[in-house]
Amino acid sequence: MVHHLFKDFLENQEVYILNENYWKDQFDNLLLQNGTSLVCREWLKTTFSNGVKFFDGNPIFNVLCPSLNKAVRIIQEEPTSNHLVISAWLDEFPTADDQETVKELVIVLELSEESRDLAKGLIKAWLVENAGSEEMQTLIDKEMTSPLIHRHPRQLQHLLPTHTSWGSLTFIEIHVFYDWPRLFTCQNVDGQLFLAVWFDETEEADLWLYVNLSPQRLATIRTGQIDLYDAFRTAENGWVHQVTTYYDDRFSQIKAVSGDTIDDDWLPKRLQRLSGASKTDLQLTRPDDSLSQLTIGAKLTRRISRETLEQRRQVLKTSQFLGTN
Repeated sequence: MVHHLFKDFLENQEVYILNENYWKDQFDNLLLQNGTSLVCREWLKTTFSNGVKFFDGNPIFNVLCPSLNKAVRIIQEEPTSNHLVISAWLDEFPTADDQETVKELVIVLELSEESRDLAKGLIKAWLVENAGSEEMQTLIDKEMTSPLIHRHPRQLQHLLPTHTSWGSLTFIEIHVFYDWPRLFTCQNVDGQLFLAVWFDETEEADLWLYVNLSPQRLATIRTGQIDLYDAFRTAENGWVHQVTTYYDDRFSQIKAVSGDTIDDDWLPKRLQRLSGASKTDLQLTRPDDSLSQLTIGAKLTRRISRETLEQRRQVLKTSQFLGTN
């Protein structure tokens, strides 16, 4: 049993603000206790254009340390059990002018005294001790395999299908991320390429559409010559795979379906393209597109009617990363 903090932060806005300030205090004290003069600042927007907070916990805390080209983002979820729930991974993204790459530590948790301490340990290693990516990944792997941790159902490594005829899959690029990857490209050990999109969930599993891609087809999708709707609807070989990935250790299931029979609600909206997409953002061709319009499926539309992830990210200037400002 764990000791949860700020349990009703999503229901009570006053508690939410207290929760935000709590994380800021925890971070400031971490730096103070370790005698570091590291200068950091917020890098993600947490309000709508009218100044109203998102109040959704994504992120509940975020910080960028320009001198290290490193960032931290904490996504806090509502407690749903008495277990210790936390997961973490490393990501990276380019600055606005693509001159620098910022490495980010992402932590998803249900806040408790126990998960807080684990998160602070990871942040200390990442920022205070300035651990390299390989060293940090080793630490994450070690901490996240603790028998005390209740496995978060959507840890990054559990999103890809397992024990199928495709063999082992690895991510190439994550194009849309909200709480977990929603749209990405991946490949197997034989070099087969896939574009995958999340479209629904059950109590036991996530539901995806996968489509095989030739390198040439991927290039045309990647440059926006083919929109995401047609990438699935007009698959090269006519077939799309409906994939079920379970939250536990059950084998994934794959079912081939004809591309022209797929429900429109399962597909990305028409005219949305990858064109110039970075590893964590989908650059849409229409600048007024909101995240609800970017939707991957009807269920996701209802859940995340938010400004785009790009709108949440403040403009980052190269000079800030070089320490000249």
